[in-house]
Amino acid sequence: PELMHEYNLTPHSLYAAVSVGLKTETIISVLNKLSKTKLPKEIIDFIYASTSNYGKVKLVLKKNRYFVESPYPE
Repeated sequence: PELMHEYNLTPHSLYAAVSVGLKTETIISVLNKLSKTKLPKEIIDFIYASTSNYGKVKLVLKKNRYFVESPYPE
C-alpha cells in the first residue's frame, strides 16, 4: 500500500541510530506512535538490548598503540 512503511530493525541499524543522537526511549516512542498495533515486548527488549552498549567503550590511539577505555568496570 502507498501509505505503509516497513522498518527493518537490526542491531546495526539501531546502534547507528543512537550513534547520531537518538535516545532509546525516543526510538520506541516514535515506533509506538507510528505503529498500527502496540509494539510487542520482544521488540522493545530487542531495541534496548541493541542500544544499551553504545558509548560504553572507546578506542584510543596513544603512542602508536590502540587502547580500549571505559568508565565501566564490567
